Amino acid sequence: KHYCDLETADGMLAFCKAQCVNPSRIPAIMVMRRTPEGGFLPLENPSPGAPDPSCGKSALYQFVGLQTDYSGTGKGLITPAMMESVLARARAS
Repeated sequence: KHYCDLETADGMLAFCKAQCVNPSRIPAIMVMRRTPEGGFLPLENPSPGAPDPSCGKSALYQFVGLQTDYSGTGKGLITPAMMESVLARARAS
């Protein structure tokens, strides 16, 4: 687990490198794989755009992860079921 604080230069750099999180939908979670060199690579979503009943519109499109949906449907919540769905997708990748 690696937390990125967007109020720091390092956190903002990590956010910009992610290139997939809408700034108005933070907090967000991306699942990454550690490289042998110690860096991180995002896990590609094996089925981009496929419906996810647990994550709904919070699911990231191109990578495994999610972002907060502040609409009336999402209500700004990231639930345990959403986290389990993202981790299950990561395990399958």
